[in-house]
Amino acid sequence: MWVIKWTTLSEKENDYFEIQRSYDGLEWEYLGIEDGNGNSNHRLDYQFNDLFPNHGVIYYRDSTSRL
Repeated sequence: MWVIKWTTLSEKENDYFEIQRSYDGLEWEYLGIEDGNGNSNHRLDYQFNDLFPNHGVIYYRDSTSRL
């Protein structure tokens, strides 16, 4: 299991983060979502667990969805 962690310093109308994984940096697969906090002007820490990663290099990315 890998634990993916990230931090925001502010958020505007952030509904959720969509987490994706890739083994080659070209093809991405959906892993799940982590709820955002709407609006904030302070540091917020997040984490998401990748329960079934393969061996080797793994790329992760997230995208936000607005309210």
